[in-house]
Amino acid sequence: MMTRRKKLKGQALVEFALVLPLIIFLLLSFFDVGIHFFLRLSMDKAVHGALCEASKVGPSGFTKKALYENIRQHAMGVKLTEDAVKVSKKPGQRPGWSKVRVEVRFKKPTVTGMYVTRFNDLQQLVIHERYLPREVVGE
Repeated sequence: MMTRRKKLKGQALVEFALVLPLIIFLLLSFFDVGIHFFLRLSMDKAVHGALCEASKVGPSGFTKKALYENIRQHAMGVKLTEDAVKVSKKPGQRPGWSKVRVEVRFKKPTVTGMYVTRFNDLQQLVIHERYLPREVVGE
């Protein structure tokens, strides 16, 4: 005949076994959200830094290849392809200024697969728009 204490130990073990997968999933989800924000901020900073450096270089810095190389050097933890970067230049509203728009698409690694269906198959988009003098942009 089993004692009451042994029955309670078995009950606690069963409850722990039922709750453990939920706890692990929640921990991994926190890591996933952390990775998401880290990569998003890293890419945002990389695009901003690339635009700042390109504005110092002059018109040669605003080619797609130059911006791609600059973004790739500053982006931490993200593998980019050259077609992931799109650069467009438009005349600004004020005379002598141009509007430069840089779009970067990148894939985000995931731990739990939680974002696959919600965020367009892990595609992330960073967009920066900046008004710069036309002589800097080369228009």
